Formats: sequence, structure tokens, C-alpha cells
Amino acid sequence: MAIYRLIASVISGSDKIEAMIKAYETTLTALRMIDRKDPLTEIIAKSIVTVTATGERNPEVISKRALNALGIRNAPPSGQPPRAAAIKRSAASAEF
Repeated sequence: MAIYRLIASVISGSDKIEAMIKAYETTLTALRMIDRKDPLTEIIAKSIVTVTATGERNPEVISKRALNALGIRNAPPSGQPPRAAAIKRSAASAEF
């Protein structure tokens, strides 16, 4: 998974690592991303690491801010497919 490779390069801190993992899983679940090898997961992971670097430790807040940074304001409503094309366009224009 993308987040684990990125965590390996982050300064240690169990609270930081735990928050990033929870935020990552929350985000991918909200976007209904099943394929954890999808290149988009790496973009999401980088966004989560960036948000966590600001000092935030609440996984829900990290997830929301990471999505906002990628231009994704709301995850798809329950029962509807994710807007993968829109997400990938937003992610492609994001800079890290």
C-alpha cells in the first residue's frame, strides 16, 4: 500500500503513524477505492502525509483536508459510484 512506503520515510511517532493509516483507510473507503495498487492511492497517501506534517492528528480531519487539497470537496454519497475520472483529473493537477 502506498501509505506504508511513505510512512517509512516519515519521522517516527506512533500517534502520527496511526493517524495517517486511519486517515488513509477512511479516505479510500469514502472514495470506494478497492484496488489499493491504483496509482491514485499514492497521490492520496502523499496528500495525507502532507496534512499530517502540519501537526494534525485527527484522522477524520486529515482525510477531509487531504481530499480538499486534491480538489475533492465531498466523497460520493452512499450507493453511488465514485467520480474516478474527476478525482484523477484533480489529483493530476495537484502538486506535492
